[in-house]
Amino acid sequence: MNLELLKMNEGKILIKGQAGQGVQLIGFLLARILNDEGYEITLINEYSPWVRKGTSSISLIFSKEKIENPFFENPDLEYDLNESKLQEELLNKYNNRKVINMTLLGKILHELKVEVYEDKLKEYLSEKFSEENLKAIKNN
Repeated sequence: MNLELLKMNEGKILIKGQAGQGVQLIGFLLARILNDEGYEITLINEYSPWVRKGTSSISLIFSKEKIENPFFENPDLEYDLNESKLQEELLNKYNNRKVINMTLLGKILHELKVEVYEDKLKEYLSEKFSEENLKAIKNN
């Protein structure tokens, strides 16, 4: 992680992937968690109308100050769930493709040094899959 990011108390995150990989869910959860930590948030969702083979991305800015412009060109942290290197890294952390998005969320929270308590995460996760999602998030 960029040490300057920690000093500035702000950051820009870009996450890309295919439709169905849970990119929008990561963005939503990350925005809620960072907002709970006292950050101002802008979240821009982009996704294709295609259910399969479409693209999906989120652009998120978090800051302790008011955010004047929600757009950016150079993210501090960038992830592409289509990259085999990232997929392999995430599967090494938690070997379950179904929750690879939550494994990435855990990685991002770890890199940002944000600790989120299990009961708080349960507020945001679907009860049906919460146990498996929690294991994937915490395995970083």
